[in-house]
Amino acid sequence: MSTASQEFKNDNLSIQTSREPGCRVKFDINVSPLAAEAAYRKAIKNIKKEVSLPGFRKGKAPDAIILQNYDKHIDSEWRDLIVKTAFQEALDLTKIYPLNENSVKRPNLKSASREEGCELTIEMEVMPEIPQVDPKDMTLTKPKRKDIVQEDVDNAIMDLRLHHAEWADVTDREVQEGDYVDLDVDNIDDPENPLCRDMRFEASKGKMGNWMLKLVLGKQINDVVEGTSEKETAADADADFKPTNCRITIKSIRTPQLPELNDEFAAKVGLKTIDELKSRVEEDLNKQSDELVQTALRTQAEQFLGQNYDFDIPLSLFEGEKKSRLQRIQQLKQKATPEQIVKLEEKYTDESVSHDVLTSLRLFFLTRKIADDNKIQVSQDEIMQEMMQHLYNPQSGLIDPSMEADEIRSKLYLNILDRKIKDFIVDNANIK
Repeated sequence: MSTASQEFKNDNLSIQTSREPGCRVKFDINVSPLAAEAAYRKAIKNIKKEVSLPGFRKGKAPDAIILQNYDKHIDSEWRDLIVKTAFQEALDLTKIYPLNENSVKRPNLKSASREEGCELTIEMEVMPEIPQVDPKDMTLTKPKRKDIVQEDVDNAIMDLRLHHAEWADVTDREVQEGDYVDLDVDNIDDPENPLCRDMRFEASKGKMGNWMLKLVLGKQINDVVEGTSEKETAADADADFKPTNCRITIKSIRTPQLPELNDEFAAKVGLKTIDELKSRVEEDLNKQSDELVQTALRTQAEQFLGQNYDFDIPLSLFEGEKKSRLQRIQQLKQKATPEQIVKLEEKYTDESVSHDVLTSLRLFFLTRKIADDNKIQVSQDEIMQEMMQHLYNPQSGLIDPSMEADEIRSKLYLNILDRKIKDFIVDNANIK
């Protein structure tokens, strides 16, 4: 960002502002002789209030005697008053404010004269100049929505039945198609980071990868098999698929005794009839399908903001966040293999980390401005509802029991606010 200058004036002072990269601003301030004299008179009064002289009540000694005995104290008080008063008046006049209380450098009082006035400079880091965002300027592409068919409903109901099933351990034979197996899956090339632990899979085509099914069929409990993951779908082929060398340990073989699909089963899940259960499952699946579309649009909105709004960020925030990220990367390296370290260094270059930090900080300021401009708020009821959802779905990872109450509330608040801001953008953008 190039240096930009602007002049402000009133009867007491004139200010020349200059902006530097990193959201830094310098005030060059000239205080008028009249204002300097007024500050000097106030300095005498301030010192007078604080001192006691023989023969005079506190605060009642003549100015001439105060000047004679405390001239150095008066001069120091006067200079402090000049700086404090000029700075406050400069803030009021320019409407430029420091980023926080630690953002102001020590002022430099270049000259101080009651007859000629005073000159001083003050440098500080300020809030960024955040551009205005109009969602109507955005064009988002609506992704294809997954239509819910009867097979989806049947599969979801089957998952419910499996959840309420009675399980029998199989110990006298090998894995057969249709069994359920609990597996540990390790990445052979990264043994410190297991892919899953005690995860249950159905040993059937379409329920687990064909490559994995071939490995476990015919094996027994505690058998260990190794193989490489393979592409299974067209989506895998289109994606940046990378085969993983896996070690699979068969922990158990089980078969379920499923509950009957009747009104009694519906009651177990809090509904009255099996027809009501089917209707509720279909409704929930359609909501999930709609939410996937909305999530994709939110992601597009975030990408649009990150790619189209380039503005200066406070240097201290940038450096602090970059340092934090580099420390986390260094922690990952300490636990990584030599091959993983190479990949981490390729992925997290200094340039890429700097870019990611700038993008995330700009998104933070942009979204908060959108929230402020459009009065987007989060209620206590919304926080409580969000908390209940995450408590019932601990896999979300957003909160955990070890967190303090204030930390949980803050995380939930920010999560809701972020979602509401993006939904506002989506609702007002052009969707094609």
